[in-house]
Amino acid sequence: MPGVTRRLLEREGGEYATRATSIVNYQPNLSFSEHCHTGGEEYFVLDGTFSDETGDFSKGTYVRNPPGSHHAPFSKQGCRIFVKLEQFDPHDTQFLRIDAEKATWQSNTQAGINEIPLYSDSREIVKLIAIPNDVTANQELFPGGCEILLLNGAVTLNQKELDQHTWIRMPADEQFSLTGQHSARFYVKYGHLLTQVSDIE
Repeated sequence: MPGVTRRLLEREGGEYATRATSIVNYQPNLSFSEHCHTGGEEYFVLDGTFSDETGDFSKGTYVRNPPGSHHAPFSKQGCRIFVKLEQFDPHDTQFLRIDAEKATWQSNTQAGINEIPLYSDSREIVKLIAIPNDVTANQELFPGGCEILLLNGAVTLNQKELDQHTWIRMPADEQFSLTGQHSARFYVKYGHLLTQVSDIE
């Protein structure tokens, strides 16, 4: 619709995708009719405020709406969100809203790395990760393959520097090293991938 633009990162199927990962920009004062997410909706607000009848979700908010959920979203000031559709366990019924801007960073098991846990179940784990400059993480920190969206700073992935809003997907059998640059922070989901081709957009 007018006023909405998106960058497709991953997509299976047509306009009504069977699986989709995107970054979506909304201009101010947009509203949408009520609709259903049959396979669930997960999003992280990158800028601005995204709203629906359950509340206003500002920058840094992580939201999960389970399969079969309905809402009528809108944005008064405009926003940008990282959104994943049709990727839930069909039996997942949990609604979740976390304002990560107000959450406390915790020490990770690897020295120097901090995290904010967002969600976990038997098939996937979602966190925010902060890696100081020149500290390196590898695939052992994210078992089962991972998806990463770089929120701030930069990282060096296998000697290639990547900057803000780069999306990375690494399959379970991929060997890699990820080194923080410029106070890197990123969203990561891991444990949910089998063997897939690596993608960098």
